[in-house]
Amino acid sequence: MWNLILCFRPGVDRAPSASRSKSPLSLLCRALESGGTVLTRSAYPGNTQNTPLRCSLDVLTIAYRDNCSQRAERVGYPAAKIQEACSYDKDCVTDLTFCKDQRTCMCKPGYEPLASKDGCQATEGAQCDTDNDCSGLGNLANSECKQNLCKCRDTFVPSSNKSLCLAIPLTIQEPCEETLQCTESFGYTSFCDQSQHVCSCTANNHFANGKCVVSVTLRGACEENIQCLLYDANNQTMLECINSVCACKDGYKEENNSCGKLVAL
Repeated sequence: MWNLILCFRPGVDRAPSASRSKSPLSLLCRALESGGTVLTRSAYPGNTQNTPLRCSLDVLTIAYRDNCSQRAERVGYPAAKIQEACSYDKDCVTDLTFCKDQRTCMCKPGYEPLASKDGCQATEGAQCDTDNDCSGLGNLANSECKQNLCKCRDTFVPSSNKSLCLAIPLTIQEPCEETLQCTESFGYTSFCDQSQHVCSCTANNHFANGKCVVSVTLRGACEENIQCLLYDANNQTMLECINSVCACKDGYKEENNSCGKLVAL
């Protein structure tokens, strides 16, 4: 049903002149003492589509309750969903939509339609005015509006399709969905193991001092001590990076391609 509110221009008679056209549209535009009425589409046979009506009379316009304007708006009628017909931006379901070519409701650039077609999903980098455009109406959780662009909050990174803000893990073996979550914390030699959905170090790498580093064995080239990988029975490292080479550390000596602990005499 159409809930049409009739607004009158100051100084103009409420009743249309008898000489006015008696077309179906003109009849709909008659001034009523109540100030409004509920009309069905059948009251105006010429209106076969769900489109706003426009009064051609100069006596009145049909508009929102709180703001008489020169355009005819649908008041109380369900808002048009994404890809449904419209005439004005305000016909569409949210502030993140617009009426493209005054014909079809579409999401604004940087926003994608929800499966239900009754809202839009913000993507990372979409234009915004407030946080609500991103994390509220925009349905992009853990995001905010920075310099008029939707950005993931600190400790979150955008997914590959920019439709999600994913948490950055704090330690290895924490849950993940995409590799970017892991590399942000643990370096480029980490990845998201899709079989277990946890962050891991790639082959020939190990976790040390909060990051994944290349595993280097005895006499291998190194840049820092944590790369040298050779442990004793107590899980204590026996190597250190000396002159850019992994060598047995003090208290150990090289023997049989390993390091043996020196025994005090």
